[in-house]
Amino acid sequence: YMNMGNSIIDFNEKKRFICDMDGVIYHGNQILPGVPEFIQWLHDEKKEYLFLTNNSGYTPRELNQKLARMGLDVPEEHFYTSALATAAFLKEQAAGCSAFVIGEAGLLNANYVEEGKAEFQKALADAQAVLADENALQKQVDEAWTALVDAMENLRLKADKSVLEDLLNKVEGLDLSQYTDESVAVFNAALAKAQAVMADENLSEDDQKTVDDAVQALKDAKDQLNLKDGSGEDGNGDGNTDDEQTPGSGDNSGNSNSGNSNGKADAPKTGDTAVPFGMLGLAVLAGGAVVLTVRKRRSR
Repeated sequence: YMNMGNSIIDFNEKKRFICDMDGVIYHGNQILPGVPEFIQWLHDEKKEYLFLTNNSGYTPRELNQKLARMGLDVPEEHFYTSALATAAFLKEQAAGCSAFVIGEAGLLNANYVEEGKAEFQKALADAQAVLADENALQKQVDEAWTALVDAMENLRLKADKSVLEDLLNKVEGLDLSQYTDESVAVFNAALAKAQAVMADENLSEDDQKTVDDAVQALKDAKDQLNLKDGSGEDGNGDGNTDDEQTPGSGDNSGNSNSGNSNGKADAPKTGDTAVPFGMLGLAVLAGGAVVLTVRKRRSR
């Protein structure tokens, strides 16, 4: 049951469920409380359900793998993306049409690690050559299609480094001269590790924990910078109220216990931004995706 103000919704009476993902099923790379039980209930009660996302960069298989890494088993057919909605829209508007895809190479370089991209680009070029060949046999068309699909499935999304990049920008230029050598050494080690992770272009979504760990280690090292004796105030506070630029300045919440005023660092937040979903189809299209559909006449 769910209390909705003046009314109560009985989930047992509902036959179908449509769920958003980020912020509803998971947050970053963590499954939210109650979700495993909810999904198990959907299966046990044989309810129909879909998970929606307006992120066109993911395929249903990738979403299945993403949730599997978090411990959830959700079959591919239970995901509906903006790319699928776009394909359905094109099919409804002009069945069998073709579309000119803008940004394919840029999107590929932005979203996927280097491993697998060369194979995909070769398969794509081969498929385009078959498409342009008026005398291509159906066997060639089928082989080109299979090779391209296989290459697409072998592409791996890059790890999300947006939080790490933001943190590195915030700690850049910190004046470390006012802190103890020991705490600065710990901070510099964490900073060097974070910079190395940031520069590694081969980290895929499977390596997201490596990125998250680097974020947390740098946050902890920043918060644990200790002022030298006589450099201002006792403890970690130096009078600067800019929490982003003053490591270990506490949470400024008025707590009188100054023995250790370090606030707990926020857990790294990764993944796509939660977006409320509306009507199936047009709302999902907001993610933006273009699907190339081609038809090839069977060779006589």
